[in-house]
Amino acid sequence: MLESPYVGQISEHNQRIIEQLTASKNWDFQQFTRVMVALSTIDQYMPGRRAPQSIHIQGFRKKLDRLYELSDEAGLEHAQPILTDIDTRKFVYGRITRGSKHRVRLDSKKQEGREHLQKRILSMHIHPKGEGIGNGLGLSNADFTTLLSDSEQIGMMMRVIDTIFLVLKTNVTPNNLNKSAVERMIQQANKDYLVDSKKVDILRLVDFNRAVCMESGMVLFMATKQSRDLMERVKVAVE
Repeated sequence: MLESPYVGQISEHNQRIIEQLTASKNWDFQQFTRVMVALSTIDQYMPGRRAPQSIHIQGFRKKLDRLYELSDEAGLEHAQPILTDIDTRKFVYGRITRGSKHRVRLDSKKQEGREHLQKRILSMHIHPKGEGIGNGLGLSNADFTTLLSDSEQIGMMMRVIDTIFLVLKTNVTPNNLNKSAVERMIQQANKDYLVDSKKVDILRLVDFNRAVCMESGMVLFMATKQSRDLMERVKVAVE
């Protein structure tokens, strides 16, 4: 019997808990934390139909600002993993790593002695200023490949200057695709929406990010200089 490419079935009890936690369509940081801890506890991605319209991420602001400062000083990508601790029911932050101008590796190490209680559920990284127009319009090929190849990671945040993007997996996002399969999918989307498209650069890049999210069953959020820490959902498909 072939293994399902999606997360397993959720029990009725856990389903009720998730529905209670996601009842609101506008999440503050506390609600976002509770949802992420709950999902990591039961090894699930977010039910797509329960995805919110907005998420307030003020609890990440100091971490994002520090990463931005480091990236701005060096002109290189910087990243930091975010874990959930199912005992303390809080976020835990991993070690900051420095990469190149276009790529950075996450340090996946968990706190010593608490490895069995922690899940590496999210990550945040910074795209340096001046590294191409695409950096202002969503995640890169490498970002999507990293996220979709990692079954433990539910979401990824990326900041460039004052714009922040957040992508979250849902229960229709495949969770056991190998890296080569993910790369083929991303490359095809790149060809269809970036290389072969006749649209102007900005529209091509928007189409690419929306297409990858739609193809992978993910939801996309964006915050601007004006909205600050309020991540608002971006429509990725015709509704």
